Amino acid sequence: MHIKKANQLLPLNTALPSGFIRFNNNPSGNIRLLLLPDWQGANTAYMQRMAELFSQALNAETLIFHPYNVNTHPVHYILEGRFEVYEVLSDRARCRQWIQEAIAELENHWENKAAKLIMVGFCLGGTIAFEAARTSSAIDLAVSIHGNPSTDLHLSSYASRVPMVFVGGGSDPLISKDDISLFLKEMQVSGRPWYSHTLGESRHSFTKQEVGYIGPGSIYNLDALELSVELVANHVKQLGGIA
Repeated sequence: MHIKKANQLLPLNTALPSGFIRFNNNPSGNIRLLLLPDWQGANTAYMQRMAELFSQALNAETLIFHPYNVNTHPVHYILEGRFEVYEVLSDRARCRQWIQEAIAELENHWENKAAKLIMVGFCLGGTIAFEAARTSSAIDLAVSIHGNPSTDLHLSSYASRVPMVFVGGGSDPLISKDDISLFLKEMQVSGRPWYSHTLGESRHSFTKQEVGYIGPGSIYNLDALELSVELVANHVKQLGGIA
């Protein structure tokens, strides 16, 4: 089989624009890892680092989803990113349909289609991962890392039972207590396995070195990043995904 060059951003045939990057190949492993990025998209040094860390921890074949047109790479949140994020999340029903289309399209690009599919999203990507988990049965585990876990679209009676793992900063000023409360209440009646990990003093975007150490909203925290990797690896072990 011909393998596309790593780090080449390729388009997906979805109703809303999207694409993906193949980070690596691991056809002998039993984990497929789909990473969903923050507002800057897939083609960043940040997402390359996350792919390196998590793919090694899970021994996973890894793809990085791009939630925009392949020519769209926001640099400034206020000038560009805020609009792109709004386009993705403003209609949650449309968002769910779109990410399910992307998951189906990506089936054509995985080497080991029988391996468990793990979705790990960061910030915007975490919110998208949870919207996918609320409706899709094609996922084996969905993880949101400092992504807003709440939704304005209630679970339907035929919702999936995909396990959901929330990893958030206990001092994150960008995700409100009301949003956390809504998520917890939703999960308590969902009938699915779910987990919520609060990392004490961590703020928003604690996995992203580029945000720096000053804040006030987003602050990089290496300890919280490393703990997040361990938490995800342990949840995947629970599924029988890695030895």
